[in-house]
Amino acid sequence: EEEVVRWLCDLVGYDAASSFGLLTSGGVMANFMAMTLARDLHLGRLRGTAGPPRGAGLDGARVYVSDQAHFSIARALDELGFPRGTLVVLPADDAFRLRGDVVADAVRRDRAAGLTPFAIAAVAGSTNTGSVDAVGELADVAATLDLWLHVDAAYGGAVRRSTRDRERVPDLHRADSVTMDPHKWFFQAYDIGGLLVRDRRALLAVFGGHEPEYYRGGEGTPQAPDAPDDHGDPD
Repeated sequence: EEEVVRWLCDLVGYDAASSFGLLTSGGVMANFMAMTLARDLHLGRLRGTAGPPRGAGLDGARVYVSDQAHFSIARALDELGFPRGTLVVLPADDAFRLRGDVVADAVRRDRAAGLTPFAIAAVAGSTNTGSVDAVGELADVAATLDLWLHVDAAYGGAVRRSTRDRERVPDLHRADSVTMDPHKWFFQAYDIGGLLVRDRRALLAVFGGHEPEYYRGGEGTPQAPDAPDDHGDPD
C-alpha cells in the first residue's frame, strides 16, 4: 500500500518527503476523509477552537463546489454533522469548469455576511462531462483567502500518466488533498480509491490518535486512547 501511495503522490506532483496518503474503498470514502481533514484542521484553525469543531461549532461554515461536483462531497458534509446550507454550489462556465473569480466573489460575500468559508472541493474529471475545474485559479484563491483546496481527481487524475495529455489535468500538486481512483483508468478489477495529502502530518493529526488496543505492544504503560500516534504514518 505504501508503495502504491508513493507512486500516486508522485503522479500528483507532491513532494516525496512531505506528502503521503492511504488507500480507501473508493472515491466516496476518499472524499469523505478529505472533508474530515478540512473540518478538523482548517475550520478548527480558522475558528480558533481548542479541538476539532463539532456541533454548533459547524454552524455558518461554507464549502464551495461547482454544479459538476460529485455527490459524495454533499454526502460527506451531511455525515460529518454540518447543517444544511454548508455546501455552496456555484455555476460552472460554458466548458463546465469552476473558475476562481466565481469562488472568490462567493467567499467575500459570505465572509461579509459573518459566515466562515473554509474549503473548496474542485473536480478534475467530472462524472457527467469529464470537465476539469480551473485548479490553478482555485489554488490561487485558496492561498489568497486561506481555504483548504481538495481536488476530486477520481476520474481525471490518471491522465497525468499520459505524456500527450497530462496538462489537461494541471496543478494537482497545489491542492491540500487529492482523490484518485485506481479502479477507473488504472483498470483495477476491485473497488479501490486513494486519498493523497500534500502534508502527511495532516493524516496523523486527524486519524493518528485512535490506535486500537490490539495494535499496541504489551511492554510498558498502555497508550491512552486519545494520545498522539508517534509511529510515523497511519496504518
